[in-house]
Amino acid sequence: MGIAMNYARDERLRDTTVLRPDWLANGIYAALRANLFVPGRPLASDAVLTPEKLGEIYAVAAQKPVEMLKARDYPAEKWEFLLRLMNLFQLSFPLNEDGTRQLCPALLQPEPPPGSDEPQGDDVARLRYEFAVVPAPLLPRFMVRTFSLIQPGRLWQRGAMLRYPNARARVWTTVEEKYLFVTVAGRRATAGPCSR
Repeated sequence: MGIAMNYARDERLRDTTVLRPDWLANGIYAALRANLFVPGRPLASDAVLTPEKLGEIYAVAAQKPVEMLKARDYPAEKWEFLLRLMNLFQLSFPLNEDGTRQLCPALLQPEPPPGSDEPQGDDVARLRYEFAVVPAPLLPRFMVRTFSLIQPGRLWQRGAMLRYPNARARVWTTVEEKYLFVTVAGRRATAGPCSR
């Protein structure tokens, strides 16, 4: 008759079983398109999603001429579940310990913020990856996996600035996502008296 999905291995998700995968897909798709529903008025301009913000997004999505979903199908008690699933699917990353505030890279501004230029210097390495078939969404998933290395406020829809103790990097993609660029700068490790 259909597909049932349960995330029993995650203690925060195990209490809900999804019987309609379209319910899940439509709920997440609406969140990913939140900044496109009302021209000139993004619903998540800071790219931060909360359970309450999902409720607002679902209310607006239900009013669109081509109805994406019915708001009543997304009651308040399921908003946190959907938010946690977005993190599980690597579409967002938590900004607080309980995961009720998540940053969704797909909702970021398209242009790089100030201070996001390529690192410069003698210790720079530049890489370019070319994809025949783009493993989309490549950059949002990369950001979710490396969020602890991203410099605060230095990320945008197609890129991010990363920092590791002695290195910094700019990772970005082109609009069509055919190329991925990486520029890394950092001091080379030198062997000291204690190194083996």
